[in-house]
Amino acid sequence: MASFRTQIATQTLAAREAQAIRYAFDVPAALPDLPLTVTARLRHRSRTLRMQAAVCNAARSPAGRAFLAGARGAREVVLDPCTPQPITLIAEARVELGRGARPAAARPAWERLYEHGMALTATVSERLEEARTVLDAALAAAPAGDRRARAMILVQLATVAARQGRADDALALVAEARPLLPSPGPAVLDAIATDALGRVWRWQDAIAPARACADRAPANAGAWIALARALGSAGDDRAALAAATRGLELAPRDPDLLRSQAAALAALHRPEAPAALAAYDRFRSPDAAGELRMQCAAGSARCAREREQVHTHELHAP
Repeated sequence: MASFRTQIATQTLAAREAQAIRYAFDVPAALPDLPLTVTARLRHRSRTLRMQAAVCNAARSPAGRAFLAGARGAREVVLDPCTPQPITLIAEARVELGRGARPAAARPAWERLYEHGMALTATVSERLEEARTVLDAALAAAPAGDRRARAMILVQLATVAARQGRADDALALVAEARPLLPSPGPAVLDAIATDALGRVWRWQDAIAPARACADRAPANAGAWIALARALGSAGDDRAALAAATRGLELAPRDPDLLRSQAAALAALHRPEAPAALAAYDRFRSPDAAGELRMQCAAGSARCAREREQVHTHELHAP
């Protein structure tokens, strides 16, 4: 742990998030009769085989054997890291493809398309049109009278527009979704509006939705990050300091909040500014983070693949 320098990528999913991973293979020239049945299983092993092999080898050393004997004497357990690991089946899905295929899922088509499109919003900007296409299909398939379903899809379309720099389109989609939900609507609507405006440097316009988001989600550090950034970028250093302080009560080591605090204190010529800058320097991402990611990708095919969301695994027949 003491050797860790920076995070290369995160695979963590927050609440109500989705992740898409693609699996590609060469289709045989001679296909059997259609439709084809495809079964996908998500299986879990707690440790990689390489990691287990390293622990197993260490357990066979004199120090390892002594440790296992001590554990047996202290806890009345028999530890054997060389035992084959159990594999847990997490989920399984089956679908038919091709002519004559029958729907295999009981869930509505719009819902499956919605989750697929939501997962695709995390892809690189050059491929965001894929998410937009899927979400447009979800919107077309959603029941006309289901206000909540349509609002959910519009929110994801607004997210895509924001990430593509189409701020006005994102704001229009948020405005279209808002009356479909109970007033005043969830904080995510204001969060998306803030993000869309901030990406095109319209900081003064971003303050109102950022403040509304923080008011509705006061326990969300991300809301205070966005508000402090908007206020600081618009030149309101005193208000930016107040927002950063609220956020640091929730996430005292967050580098974005520490940066906003340090910048505001420096602009206000406060004596705490040097200490705030030192705190930011302590917890900010290292300057070499980008270089380390590139080195990781260049030296490992797995790293190059896994550091990008919506990546593809090439499958090969056994």
